[in-house]
Amino acid sequence: MLETQKQTGVLRDAILLTERDKEARKLWMKAERNRAQAKTEEDFNEVLKVLKEAHERDDMNGLVYLSSGIIQSALNNPEQAAIAFTEADSLLQNDPLVDSFTLMSLAQNLHQLGRHEHAERVLRKAMKMDMGNPEVWFAYAKAAWRSGKKDNARYVLREQLLSRNRKYYLDQLQLEPDLQELLSEFDYE
Repeated sequence: MLETQKQTGVLRDAILLTERDKEARKLWMKAERNRAQAKTEEDFNEVLKVLKEAHERDDMNGLVYLSSGIIQSALNNPEQAAIAFTEADSLLQNDPLVDSFTLMSLAQNLHQLGRHEHAERVLRKAMKMDMGNPEVWFAYAKAAWRSGKKDNARYVLREQLLSRNRKYYLDQLQLEPDLQELLSEFDYE
């Protein structure tokens, strides 16, 4: 009898957790809609309140941390953004709803904070998820260069990208002042 009560309690807790997860996901989606329209500091702070509510329901939701990090970055709070992005990275690696685009967004925000090594690690995960997407490879090459892994950047450009569309990728590198040294290693043909 005691064992049956324990099993029933575990099942009830799992169902409640699932409901709380659903509520948290709905709140996160609401926050994302509001974030897309936010223009002022007050708007962003309102979105943070919704994200806090989502976090209270599901503190293991990496997307809530990702959104919080993006907002903290927009509010010029680099320390809080870095903390949120680190937690998002940790949680998102096991989230089945996360795709390479989400990880690319995380990496882009990490770059803006100057956390190039962290961005490189995130993009390495994105490449594993989406091996056929050249934009993921290109984002990784840029992150590898910025984080000091210059041989990796050269290899990815040479072996994965320039053979596909040389002019396009070289033109894209020209748009980024901090990648001019990398660009100079490849000739236009």
